[in-house]
Amino acid sequence: MDRLLLPRLNERVEIRSASQPMTLLFERQLRLADVLTRETLMLLAFLTAAFVLMPAALIRHFNAIKRAEREHERAAYLATHDALTKLPNRYLFADRFDRALSHWERHGVPFAVMLIDLDHFKEINDKYGHEVGDQVLRTVAERMRQITRSGDTVARQGGDEFVVLVADLANLENAEIMGEKVLEAIGKPIVTSAGGLSISCSIGVSLCPIHGQSLDTLLRAADQAMYRVKQLGREGIAFSSSNVR
Repeated sequence: MDRLLLPRLNERVEIRSASQPMTLLFERQLRLADVLTRETLMLLAFLTAAFVLMPAALIRHFNAIKRAEREHERAAYLATHDALTKLPNRYLFADRFDRALSHWERHGVPFAVMLIDLDHFKEINDKYGHEVGDQVLRTVAERMRQITRSGDTVARQGGDEFVVLVADLANLENAEIMGEKVLEAIGKPIVTSAGGLSISCSIGVSLCPIHGQSLDTLLRAADQAMYRVKQLGREGIAFSSSNVR
């Protein structure tokens, strides 16, 4: 085993003497015992452990970081989105409103707040159950997400109420056009586990800066306009301090 694994040491020494020259040949087979001393074995064991454990420790460390990042992203998402519809909730909507308000203050571009209430939604829950009601809410949310622009924000206000931030209005008529799109999208039949259902909505619209410059003020104005629609038979659009259209 020594000869297979370790080298054989050879050295030739010439002794140049005038009276008696001599050549000495030294040969020695290196042995495992010479190499694998106690200190060497301890060092090898330490290096082996480090070689094996260090990658495992690094992998575990980076996996822990990734898990923490995913948990942070999930927590941030849950804190800013509605669990049922996956739409932004009122907290994220407030942040988007602040951005739109800042944009208006810098560039003078108006925007609209649109409050949407589903008509007779309670009757669906009472007749078919909350599971079917949830299916209706998810479908309505997805339809509004599809018809709005990338710069707009659709959020669930709570219950069967939704709110839309219509940003960057080149003219105020665009808010009415968006409202008509919402009416049309929500009015289409909805497929549920209880069969096809139809539902309408009442929409109130307020404009910044015409009807206010704060979220609370604009929501109240849109809410008052929406209730005027309700009083006149539902399924329509009303602007704050204007006639139902």
